[in-house]
Amino acid sequence: MLIANIPAQLLTAFSAAGNKAAIPQTTASTSRASYALGFPPLNMTPLADGGVAPDGRDMNGILYEVSNAAMWAQAMGVMPFDAAFAASAGYPNGALVQYSGSIWRSTADSNSVTPSAVSANWERMSLEGGTAGQALMKISSKTGDYSWRALTTADVASLQSTLDGKAGLGGATPLMDGSAAVGVGSNASREDHVHPTDTTRAPIASPMFTGTPAAPTATAGTNTTQIATTAFVTTAVANGGGSVTYESSTANIKMDGSVSVGTLSAVPRSDHVHPTDTTRAPLESPTFTGTPAAPTATAGTNTTQLATTEFVQGAFTDPVITGCIKEDVYGISDAAGFEIDPSNGSLQTVTLSSANRTPKGTNFGPGKAITLMVWLNSAYTITWTDTTFGASGVKWVGGSAPALVQNGYNIIELWRPFVSPVQVYGAFVGVA
Repeated sequence: MLIANIPAQLLTAFSAAGNKAAIPQTTASTSRASYALGFPPLNMTPLADGGVAPDGRDMNGILYEVSNAAMWAQAMGVMPFDAAFAASAGYPNGALVQYSGSIWRSTADSNSVTPSAVSANWERMSLEGGTAGQALMKISSKTGDYSWRALTTADVASLQSTLDGKAGLGGATPLMDGSAAVGVGSNASREDHVHPTDTTRAPIASPMFTGTPAAPTATAGTNTTQIATTAFVTTAVANGGGSVTYESSTANIKMDGSVSVGTLSAVPRSDHVHPTDTTRAPLESPTFTGTPAAPTATAGTNTTQLATTEFVQGAFTDPVITGCIKEDVYGISDAAGFEIDPSNGSLQTVTLSSANRTPKGTNFGPGKAITLMVWLNSAYTITWTDTTFGASGVKWVGGSAPALVQNGYNIIELWRPFVSPVQVYGAFVGVA
């Protein structure tokens, strides 16, 4: 073929807007076209012999599908992956399909599997996709196995390791204290590189020399911060009489005296020791005498700061109560086994209005006490033998439960001490 033989570009499929029929794979009709049989024998039989003319809609349908496929191919379109086609015929080696936003190439004949990065029969051909901040990453050694994802710290470290020494940047530690040289390496130093401290040289601040340090000797009589060599000191001593008189008496090594420049001509030795100043307290575990004083901490301070008597007295101010202390009286609902629960308040009342009762103390905890006021609407009685008060019920002061009266509040005190086993005690106060 010649380049001049390029066919005209189809701008629309044949019968795109015409009357056409969809061509089925197979059909039960004896007069309609299908992909399996094409036009049936009846369409090829003369009309005079009972034949049936081909249906024009079938012809339009066939030409539409063929021209539509040709127009797609002229536009370099890639057909989407079709699972039904893959299961039926399978894609040939080299076939291209669209799937999941990418172009895939079959690497096997009769390929019936769905394209994916883990499939052995497909390789991804297109690199489109991804979002801002993502990179196309090689997932495995398999051809075309790429995926878009955000870079992790480990990814960056791996890329940096790969680039070091290959992108014009050196990866070796900078040197110090070497022979001066312009260098022969082809890599550049990073702009934020740091040379190590030269430990063969002394720091400017508080240097610690080794060996036998030397310095220029200052002129005799110099009195500045210039370093004094042994030669300078020897000359100074010789000019001062040639000898030094050392202090020989500990009596002159004082502590806690009035400040004075001194008048003695002897000098103390370099290893002299001053005595402990017993007029001052030690920092650790001091024992004071007299009346020690300290700044008073702010009220409410809760630290290791010393507490003065003023701070302590201020912490124990007497409370001031204004008005009156009020407590509501809790009313117990009358029932066959009504509960006496101290958590409802220390003042409680109950009115027996319909029958004799045997109360309970299920929640009568240790260390609790209440005042109970009982009103009888008739000559009812209360039995105090429920075991929630103790093994035999309430233990009464005097040995027996009180006989309650009508038309008045029978005042009873109930309490339980912090002892085991459970035991609630009672005392009859009187009638109000």
